[in-house]
Amino acid sequence: VRSAKAANGFAMVVFFLFLFLGDIFFPAEVLPESLAFVSRGLPSSLVNAGLRGVMIGGERIGAMWRELLGVGAWFALSFVLAVRLFRWE
Repeated sequence: VRSAKAANGFAMVVFFLFLFLGDIFFPAEVLPESLAFVSRGLPSSLVNAGLRGVMIGGERIGAMWRELLGVGAWFALSFVLAVRLFRWE
């Protein structure tokens, strides 16, 4: 994006997509199968699944290795993209 105002608008779109598709407001099972597939890979969905498993389900943190791996992959990808694409212009 070319300006801070445009970046803010883009960030809000991404934020709301993560909220609605990320298994936060309603379960991914009520989504159509194609959207549910996408939803399962979003970082918000992975964090939610990990938190629910540990806090509600009584799972150990080690049992949430898939969620931790997924969030770590999102972090690494985001970090690499930020380093390559960010410019102070």
